Amino acid sequence: SNGHYELMIPELFDFGVAANPLEQSHYTMEYYENQFDPFSSHFFTYELDSLINIDFQLVLKGDITGTVTTPDHQPLAGVAVTAFHYFWDGTGGQSWIPYASATTDDSGAYTFSQVLPDTYRIGFGQGQDYVAEFYSHTTTLESATDIVLGLGESAGNIDGTLAPLYRTISGQV
Repeated sequence: SNGHYELMIPELFDFGVAANPLEQSHYTMEYYENQFDPFSSHFFTYELDSLINIDFQLVLKGDITGTVTTPDHQPLAGVAVTAFHYFWDGTGGQSWIPYASATTDDSGAYTFSQVLPDTYRIGFGQGQDYVAEFYSHTTTLESATDIVLGLGESAGNIDGTLAPLYRTISGQV
């Protein structure tokens, strides 16, 4: 209730420390020194001096919201929306990987809730009967617009417009 914690660490081990709120919390998991991934955090060697004042200040997560419509502004329900984030694997490798997925509701709206501070790109309709696109109106993940969320920040109006993958042609012979 007062935020105090105490850990018992076996001697002769290197260790990292993280504050991990309950799963439904609106606060981020954080590693020591305000880091959000273990590769960027400090590891400790068992020494009495290093075990004093390992404090955390947790920050609120954000949201990414938007709407997916047809070119004539009709809402599209059931569209797959994917949030990608740039992943550094700790060995110099990096790539855009899926972070979360959502599905649009009857009004075409989607929400990614409780998103960590990071840089994201959003894809709409991949693998469905639409010409897939990425925010903001581009066809490749590499050319998509970055959505940068800072501590506790949210981004709205991250919208997509999807055309049908197949069109009907009719006539008379």
